[in-house]
Amino acid sequence: MVKTSFVSSGHSLLSVTSSKFTSPTAESKALPLFLIGIGFLLRLAFARFTFLNADEAYHYFLSDQPSLALTYKASLTTAHPPLLLVLLHYWSRIGNSELVLRLPSVLAGTAFCWLMFLWLKRVLDRNVAVIALGLLLFALHWFGSRQKCGNMPFCGFSARGACCYSSVGSWNVLDD
Repeated sequence: MVKTSFVSSGHSLLSVTSSKFTSPTAESKALPLFLIGIGFLLRLAFARFTFLNADEAYHYFLSDQPSLALTYKASLTTAHPPLLLVLLHYWSRIGNSELVLRLPSVLAGTAFCWLMFLWLKRVLDRNVAVIALGLLLFALHWFGSRQKCGNMPFCGFSARGACCYSSVGSWNVLDD
C-alpha cells in the first residue's frame, strides 16, 4: 500500500491511498482459455441450431460450382468479395451441412476474440484484456454476427491482425 501526501505550508491538502488491485482469477492463465472454450462452444451450438439466412444460402449457392473459375465468375454477380466464396467452394468439399458451412466463420470469430485478448494484454493490462475477452465473446451483437457464414468474422480477424502487427511492430503471437 502506498500513501502519498501533498503538503503546502505544513498543511496536508490531499492524501491519497492507493493499492494495486489484483484478482486471482484474472491472473490465472487458464481463465482466458476457459472463456475461449466456452465462447467457441456457445457459438458452435448457436450455429448448429439456427437455419441459414438468405445471404448465407446465396453464398453457398454461388460457391457450389464445379470449378474454381466458375465460382469466381459467379462471385462477380454479388457485392461481396470473392474470398469467402472461394473459401466456401473448397470448404464445402468437407461437407455441406449448415454447421460445416458456418464452421470457418465460427473459427474466425473466435480467433478474432483471442487476437484482441493478446493485443490488449500486450498494450494495456492482463485484467483489461480478460474483461474485453469476456465482452467480445459473450456480447449479443458480436456473438450473433460472428457465427454467420459471412464476411464479418474474416474482416474482423484480418483487421485486428493488421492493427496488432502495425501497432506492436514485428510481433510474434506465439511468444504470448
